[in-house]
Amino acid sequence: MKEMFYNCYVASSIDVTHFDTSNVYDMTRMFYGCRNLSILDPSNWNVSNVQNMTELFRDCGNLTNLDLSNWDTSKVRDMSKMFLVYYTLPSKNVFGSLTNLNLGGKFSTANVQNMSEMFSFQRKLTTLNLNNFDTSSVIDMSKMFYGCSSIPSIALNTFDTSKVTDMSHMFDSCTSLTSLDISNFDTSNVINMSYMFSNSSLSTLDLTSFNPVKVTDMSFMFNYCTSLTSVDLSTFDNSSSLTTMESMFSNCEKLSSLDFTHFNTSNVINMQETFSNCSALTSIDVSHFNTSNVINMKKMFSGCSLLPSLDVTNFNTSKVTDMTQMFGYCLSLPSLDVTNFDTSTVTSMRDMFSGCSLLPSLDVTNFNTSNVIYMAGMFSGCSSLSNLDVTSFDTNKVIDMSSMFANCSSIPSIDLSHFNTTQVLNMSSMFSGCSSLLALDLTNFNTSNIGKVRLPGSQFGNMREMFKSCTNLTKLNISSFDASAIYNSTTGMLSNTPKLWQITVGPKSFKTYTSTDSGLIDPTPGRRINDIDNPLGEYYCRNGKWQEVVGLGSVHDPTGVSRSAQELLDDLRINGGTHTYVWDPNGKLEFTVPSEIDFGSHVPSVNIEQYLSTNQRITVTDSRNIRTGARWQVDVAASSLAKDNDTSMVIAGDPLYIQDNNSLRHLDTSFKLFEGTSTGVGYQDQSDYDWKLMYQSAPRSVPAVGNYKGRLTFTLIADTP
Repeated sequence: MKEMFYNCYVASSIDVTHFDTSNVYDMTRMFYGCRNLSILDPSNWNVSNVQNMTELFRDCGNLTNLDLSNWDTSKVRDMSKMFLVYYTLPSKNVFGSLTNLNLGGKFSTANVQNMSEMFSFQRKLTTLNLNNFDTSSVIDMSKMFYGCSSIPSIALNTFDTSKVTDMSHMFDSCTSLTSLDISNFDTSNVINMSYMFSNSSLSTLDLTSFNPVKVTDMSFMFNYCTSLTSVDLSTFDNSSSLTTMESMFSNCEKLSSLDFTHFNTSNVINMQETFSNCSALTSIDVSHFNTSNVINMKKMFSGCSLLPSLDVTNFNTSKVTDMTQMFGYCLSLPSLDVTNFDTSTVTSMRDMFSGCSLLPSLDVTNFNTSNVIYMAGMFSGCSSLSNLDVTSFDTNKVIDMSSMFANCSSIPSIDLSHFNTTQVLNMSSMFSGCSSLLALDLTNFNTSNIGKVRLPGSQFGNMREMFKSCTNLTKLNISSFDASAIYNSTTGMLSNTPKLWQITVGPKSFKTYTSTDSGLIDPTPGRRINDIDNPLGEYYCRNGKWQEVVGLGSVHDPTGVSRSAQELLDDLRINGGTHTYVWDPNGKLEFTVPSEIDFGSHVPSVNIEQYLSTNQRITVTDSRNIRTGARWQVDVAASSLAKDNDTSMVIAGDPLYIQDNNSLRHLDTSFKLFEGTSTGVGYQDQSDYDWKLMYQSAPRSVPAVGNYKGRLTFTLIADTP
């Protein structure tokens, strides 16, 4: 009867009550794919000679009830996938619908060797009575209950597992499973325990009966056991055959402690994500781990956000090739000693320490990075690091440095003078958020391959936001940068760098030469210049422009052309060359005077008449960089008042006077109107002088009726500051 009704997906019922199955020995896939079958009664069958029932009811997704209690299955050897239901329709995935499955009575499993995936994805089963199961011959129990997501407990106290070699995925995705007694399990022959309890709701597990002497694979064994608070591994000392622990406890988010005192890891080669995202873990002792054969430590402790200490000083890492995010987001680690790490074979250190925000120091001076290809995000988010020595790093093979130091917000300086970046293809956000970084000299950086050669994965790297939000960065030399490659980008490279007052640029430092794209903006007039080489100096930006340092000029006394940020970039685009620009410190001594004083119309009088103007003001401002103690004065002189259409006709007697609070002074000759001394060190000094102009009309002084005009000449005279 093998495949007798195979893929009869139209049939909703099949009458098999009259079948004589007494001589049938193979029922493999008999009803496989009868997706719409909801009525089936094989309860009276004689199956005493059947040897193979593999996939017998597979993908019968509409069956809700099966009574097989009268079946004599004593000769059956294979029940793998017998009740498995999992298939895909255009709009949904379909799982098992059995709510009642009776396997009591005569149902015998004495000769069954394979129960792999026997009940997989029967998601509506809430109970399953297997008390009569004889599993003494079973070799494979992999995925036996996989996806039975409604069963809260399974009584397996009668199970004989002495011959079982594969328990992988056995209880995987039993998401309602909260109670499981497997204290009688004999695991002495088990080789594979991968995913065994993955995605279950178990809170505790007693594995003291387990003997893992032959187990090679425990990968994902407790993965996403999000309710698990404790697990006893005290008998796992005989685990010398174990080769992989990948994601063994990953995402066990309530597990607070783990005791590995007796764990034997001498042959383990894979520890990737072993403890990743164990976010409640506060205690773990891995100091005795034998890691001499481990090749992969990627994300090993990543996301252990509450772990207050971690001793890895005895780790032998001589064979490790991947340390990607090994300690990533260990947010509570105040210290970490990796000085004994042998990193000579490591190719990836991507995000290795990313998010270790409590580490105040980290000694990586012994790291051998000669084979490292990826350093992207290596120290990103290490916001408490105040010092980092990477002068010993060999970066000859590194292709990705993106976000390498991003958000290392407490580091004031990084010496990268020895970095070889010839092979680097990506530097995006490399220093982004390094808000304490004061200066960077990257004159040795070679960026010519960025945007020219693809990164693995068919993506091009770039230099976007490379220094974004380096809010205390004062000096930057990027004159060696070559951003000209077709797919490169320097968008936002210098955005939010408000204290950057000195920059050295080269002909190819930017991909797009616009201020808005690069982030290079005009400085703010009056902003203090923070010179880390001369911290006591009082220097200020005077006029909101960048001035080039050329010839005998210096950074605080530049003599070159002043340009706006956009003008600077335009000149660089058109003329190329290497240039050093600083905030323009050369302000001015200047003053403002009234543009016009009108006395209105008057009729000549036989008496002396005096006419006063409205209040007038002269304002002197001094924004020169060095000006303390510098004196200056304003002189004033007046011309004759001449008729506007005949300058030979003038008002006689020099009739103009200056009136201020102190005196009335005749403007018949030039004189000093007022004087002052610049004393401030801020953006500018400002001095105001208030006065009025008086016109005195004498009898017969006006030669003819008309409009008369004259000129007041104000002269600002300054000492050399």
